[in-house]
Amino acid sequence: IVTAQNDAMLLLRNLFRESAAAEVVLDEEFPRENTDFRATVARIRSAAPDAVYVLLWSPQPGTFAKQLREQGYTGPIFGSHNLEDANEVKAAGGALEGAWLATGDDRNAIDYLSAYKSAYQSSPTAGGVDGFDVAAMFIAVSQSPDLNAALHGLKGFRGGFGVYGATEHNDFNIPAVLKQVTGESFRTLVADG
Repeated sequence: IVTAQNDAMLLLRNLFRESAAAEVVLDEEFPRENTDFRATVARIRSAAPDAVYVLLWSPQPGTFAKQLREQGYTGPIFGSHNLEDANEVKAAGGALEGAWLATGDDRNAIDYLSAYKSAYQSSPTAGGVDGFDVAAMFIAVSQSPDLNAALHGLKGFRGGFGVYGATEHNDFNIPAVLKQVTGESFRTLVADG
């Protein structure tokens, strides 16, 4: 596991470790500005893991994957929404090809994604649909006298991730999907539900 020193990425790493889904043979954290992973890649090659869980944040994933492949690692790479960034895939120069990621199911965000591409001639970076939905949530509850209570009680919200609502854990239960990097885009593999 390679992780950016970012709260969200560290939490995902911790949840994975706690799940005991796999034996972790190497676990390293990096400041977000670090883009030289050669020493860690050598340790990864030496540890010979079955897969590498990449929880780095832009501009790190593409650079890391490129250095990993250049040093001969051929195993699977996987991550989360942090890998769903066309800029990172492009920076990787093919090194992220076949990587898979668990992320929010954004198939309902067609209007947002089309409008973004039309305005900026590119796809949004990782977290774009999240930001769109957060803004839409605030707009939806903006007339409420207690915004905090309205957000914590939000149910049946219709956004880029479909229809979902707040949970008792102070988060939102968004539909999930597995995607795979194919070329410079992402192919949906499996959707939940």
